[in-house]
Amino acid sequence: MLIQNTEASSDITIDSVAGSVYIEGQENIAYAILITADGGTSSTMRLHNDTGTAATSIELVSDLGGNTITSTAGLVAINALGVTAGDMTLTAGDDFALTVTGDITTSAATVTITGTTRGINLNATVGAIDVTTASTTNGDINITSVEDLTVTVTGYLNMVGGASVTLISTTGPLDITTASTTNGDIVLTAADNMTTTVSGDSYTTITGSWTLRAGTTTLDEIYFQRRTALITATTTLGTWQSGGVFFNSAGIDGTCAFILPTATVNLQYTFCDQSAVSGDIIKITASSGDSIEGGTAGKSILSPVSARASITLVCGTITNWQIMSGSGTWTHTAN
Repeated sequence: MLIQNTEASSDITIDSVAGSVYIEGQENIAYAILITADGGTSSTMRLHNDTGTAATSIELVSDLGGNTITSTAGLVAINALGVTAGDMTLTAGDDFALTVTGDITTSAATVTITGTTRGINLNATVGAIDVTTASTTNGDINITSVEDLTVTVTGYLNMVGGASVTLISTTGPLDITTASTTNGDIVLTAADNMTTTVSGDSYTTITGSWTLRAGTTTLDEIYFQRRTALITATTTLGTWQSGGVFFNSAGIDGTCAFILPTATVNLQYTFCDQSAVSGDIIKITASSGDSIEGGTAGKSILSPVSARASITLVCGTITNWQIMSGSGTWTHTAN
């Protein structure tokens, strides 16, 4: 059946005022129904629902096959222009593939990509993936993972912050690990100052060598603040407290007692008796099998009875604590 109008500026209208309009083609061929506009470069085609308010007011449904929107020479634009309900939802019951040979540009207040049961993969097989925010006031990029977040890079990983780069772990550890035995270096370089603040204890375990440099030759511009502690009771020192300075206060019967760990090379501790009150003394005891210079194994050394004094003990050889420096007269005791 052919319905044709050959006169210029004359229209054909199919209008069902009170009922519906059905167009059905049952021939088993490609393009069984074909609607074509070919009047010229200004011609357009519009599928318009003027009064419907449902979310499905216009539906493109294929029961057994797919839906394809193709522009062979130009742009495909899908616009949701409603101010309050102008949402666009793309839902895939299985996989959703977005393949672009050029650029992808989004312009919106918020862009949300959600995978409820499966993962989300951003994959550039030959180029880069750039995530950029240009706003100077709210141009933040937030990556939040309720479980694990893994970034795997076979080349270089560069993090550049125009103002600062912050890595924060609110409840657990923050691990930076390199597994390579040949090029597994971690380099921290500060063009200005570098500050490390630890509210608890800080541990550094090194199986090789550790070199600190200020400039190229000297250490004049590297400063260390030694750990200090005011002790009021008997204290068993740990190896992690090596390098610390310990002060006494009136403690157990006026005696502040310290028990040294097993003597291990390079451990050192400094003790300061800051009380000149008679009987307020410091007692330092070596572990069984270790000795403090001038004494015997497992014995102690005492600060002066009524004078301020200090002493620094260093382990130079296994089982032996050497007196590196000190003030006042310290005496050995048989415990």
